[in-house]
Amino acid sequence: MNAAIEAARAGEAGRGFAVVADEVRKLAESSGEAADKISDLIEEVQKSTEEVVKIMETGVSKIDESVTVVDSALIHYRRLQNLFRTWRYRFRKYQQQRRRNRVVHSRL
Repeated sequence: MNAAIEAARAGEAGRGFAVVADEVRKLAESSGEAADKISDLIEEVQKSTEEVVKIMETGVSKIDESVTVVDSALIHYRRLQNLFRTWRYRFRKYQQQRRRNRVVHSRL
């Protein structure tokens, strides 16, 4: 604005300077608008990044919960496996005893 006033005071010689001053002013306005747009874009990226972080934290939490459930299921599976082994062992012992008893009864 000051440059335009000085150009007007200079008269004919200042017209070229006024044109340049006007272009500088327009460029400054455009730069300000571009800076505002960049600032808005940065803010949007920050918000999106925060959302992604929250989603990832939720995902990690769900994965942790799933691991806990799977670990618990594995513990129960191993307990069942041990129970079946014990029952199988006892059943075989029972079968062996029945065979011995049959042999003994058949000799009597």
